[in-house]
Amino acid sequence: MKMKKLNLRKVAIAGALIAILAVGSAVAFFTDRDNKVNQFTVGNISIQLQEPNWNADNGKNLTPNKTIKKDPQITNDGPNDAFVFLQVKVPVEDVKTAAADGSLQAAKSQDLFTYTVNDSWVEVSRKSSADNTTYIYAYVGNDGAMKTLAPGKTTNSLFDSVTFLNLVEGQIDEGTQISVDVDAYGIQTTDLGATDPAEVLKLIQTQNK
Repeated sequence: MKMKKLNLRKVAIAGALIAILAVGSAVAFFTDRDNKVNQFTVGNISIQLQEPNWNADNGKNLTPNKTIKKDPQITNDGPNDAFVFLQVKVPVEDVKTAAADGSLQAAKSQDLFTYTVNDSWVEVSRKSSADNTTYIYAYVGNDGAMKTLAPGKTTNSLFDSVTFLNLVEGQIDEGTQISVDVDAYGIQTTDLGATDPAEVLKLIQTQNK
């Protein structure tokens, strides 16, 4: 029986092709993919000025030395912590007053109302003009630094009442309307780089220019 001779060259080429295919089919790559979505919610600073004991009728027909309940305080009704301030603008007149013993005092330019500032509040600024004196008070902690007012919290009142000056009658016309104006300011507590009342107030004033 005759045996066919193998073509060694063809066998070698076929073997090489099989080897290449084997290597190619053996290569696999591990792959992966991941993704993160960071959600942020935009917040704000929201405060509300309240005077729970103020009664407008009590401010009518003022007489010398009359004391009227007026108790400004701030509630944080926003979602973020806040540093807060109260500004009080008191009317000024050039008037004569009576001392405690009834003696007449010389006329001078002075505030028509006085009040006693409560704890947790400190005067930061005072500016006088011919018509009024403007005071700004910061809500502070025992260390004198700004005190955080958390969401839903309310400060104690800046003062509890105001007292009309003991002026001599006839210097202000009857029916003249005068007012003690109060404004509240708030600013975020984070990323300010400051807790000193004067520095924080400056940031608010710069922002509001």
